[in-house]
Amino acid sequence: MSCPTCERLLADMRRAESERDLSAVVDCRVLLVRHRLGEHPQKAE
Repeated sequence: MSCPTCERLLADMRRAESERDLSAVVDCRVLLVRHRLGEHPQKAE
């Protein structure tokens, strides 16, 4: 199962990279890291 928020942020980051918008790439990476540290669903062990 994949996380829709992660998928959206990764898609936004890929689009920003293709447009060479470096500030948007950094923004997406920061949001992705914050999401993964915060509300990202954890795998059950």
